[in-house]
Amino acid sequence: MNNLKHYTTLLFLCLSLCIAQAQISYFEIGGGIGVSNYNGDMSSDNIGKVLSTSLPSATGYVRYNLSPYINFKGGITYARLAADDSKSGNPGIINRNLSFFSDLYEVALSGEVNIFKYEPLNDGSIFTLYAMAGIGGFYFNPLTEFEGQVYELQPFGTEGQGLEAYPDRDFYSLYQLSLPFGGGLKFKINEALNFNTELSWRVTFTDYLDDLSNTYPDYNLLAESRGELAARLSHRTLDSGDPGALDGRRRGNPTVRDYYFTLHVGVSYNLVDFGSFSGYRGSGKRINTSKCPKF
Repeated sequence: MNNLKHYTTLLFLCLSLCIAQAQISYFEIGGGIGVSNYNGDMSSDNIGKVLSTSLPSATGYVRYNLSPYINFKGGITYARLAADDSKSGNPGIINRNLSFFSDLYEVALSGEVNIFKYEPLNDGSIFTLYAMAGIGGFYFNPLTEFEGQVYELQPFGTEGQGLEAYPDRDFYSLYQLSLPFGGGLKFKINEALNFNTELSWRVTFTDYLDDLSNTYPDYNLLAESRGELAARLSHRTLDSGDPGALDGRRRGNPTVRDYYFTLHVGVSYNLVDFGSFSGYRGSGKRINTSKCPKF
């Protein structure tokens, strides 16, 4: 009986060691470049026009590979967003004559689930698709070009924010939360490097990425309170001889929040062997070194 107990204990310890070695956790660091875009009151319903307005984006991240199936990632992302009513195919939108652009900076934490087992430090499992979701925070600042000058739109309160006549309209914050979700693919280049591509959307809690959401405020009240420039930035329609004729009319759609998305491709480096860029095989530091006895 004692021999059986010792044998069972030895077997259990060996299996535990095998499992631990088969699921070695490690970090990797990486980055990528790609494109970004936004969806909101100035975006087109035509996918071709949406893609044609894509602008540069870049990202950097640290990923913790807990197991061949579960990963956690912390990253920073830069995205350039922009839209222009003049590029719309809708005559009414063209007449509205608004435009914006913004540099957006995001910090996010996310979890990833690999669809297939991924073990780039071993000889197998060199490719996987994955799904991701998380939480993030970002800074943005919508700008516009008007009569040859660039202006920050938020301080002007172009929809009457902060005026007593519109108690339900507060100045929107330039710092917002986001919920990133999406997916991608990755595959092993060698035992040190991975290729990665990811498409991800960000649900936001603001409708003002483009400084556009509600109805036109009173032109004269805005001019008296904030100056003539603020009123002109708010009421920019091409065919309005009397800007005050727009007061109270629809400017944007407050029922749908804005969102943005990015597509990145890049590479990452597995932070296990710092001594060799030629891979773990060349360095003699292979990770899969299980030596369990065979019974």
